[in-house]
Amino acid sequence: MDPQTPAEIALVAFMAGALYSLTCSIQYRFDDRRMTPEMPRVRAELVDVLARISEAKEPPSPWLSGFYIDSAMHRIAALGERLGKELGSNGPLDPQVPDAVNAMKHELDAGIGEGWEARFRHVLKAAHDLLPLLRRAVQGTKRAAV
Repeated sequence: MDPQTPAEIALVAFMAGALYSLTCSIQYRFDDRRMTPEMPRVRAELVDVLARISEAKEPPSPWLSGFYIDSAMHRIAALGERLGKELGSNGPLDPQVPDAVNAMKHELDAGIGEGWEARFRHVLKAAHDLLPLLRRAVQGTKRAAV
């Protein structure tokens, strides 16, 4: 892809951020068990993360892996909405990723209490499913600009 217009650049840049976040979640060894958190572990981890952040230190790898998978899910869900509107497709993604993101956005406990159905494979599949839609959207804006 060679984005040219502001819309193309924005779409492709958003996908680049999602892919980068997925890559980082892999580098930090994301574990699907984080999608159904155990409260004592989450609370202890949060205390450690906050202490490290307050000392300008990097948080532990497991927390970073979760941070990056959350970032990827937010970006993928938002891009799915954008591409759905652009291409006239209603809900182009399977529900696991958008449902998890909606829980993070709208539920007081951000889905942590019950966890999410989404797993790494769902996030990866959602990113994969968006690629042809992204290509179509970028090609469509090029045709419209000509």
